[in-house]
Amino acid sequence: VVETKTGRELVTQFRSQGVTLFQSPGTPFRCNFSDQEKHGGKYSFSFWGTQSGSVIKEARGISLEPGDRLRCSLWYKRNAGAGNYSVHMIARDQTGGIFSRTVFNLEESADRWNQFMLYYIVPQGAKQVSMLVVVKNQERGARFYVDDFFIGKYPN
Repeated sequence: VVETKTGRELVTQFRSQGVTLFQSPGTPFRCNFSDQEKHGGKYSFSFWGTQSGSVIKEARGISLEPGDRLRCSLWYKRNAGAGNYSVHMIARDQTGGIFSRTVFNLEESADRWNQFMLYYIVPQGAKQVSMLVVVKNQERGARFYVDDFFIGKYPN
């Protein structure tokens, strides 16, 4: 696992690409960058001992119009330890308020990389679209890794 100083530098790098970590206040949350388990590149996000936390990827630098088709994907891996993992596709209006949320549970095989991918149609009124990975109720020893976020326009 990457040390804190390097971790801060990586957080800045990931934020510049539209990726941010969130913790539910008052709940156990452990997340860091892992160079041990990665799908592509040098690092993945690693979660363990997390009661409620998430990582979000925003569609930055994309001009959105109602009806646009987006390709949204990420890779994830978990061990056999119990936990609840899901992806939330979120559309926000011009004020930043959430007006659309679609939830997909991640229940693929343990101990191997799995791809989550979908084509998302931008709803009327959406000014921002995000892909939120939610980690909840990890039992002791449970691990979850997420890597290679992507949101981009796909030809209609």
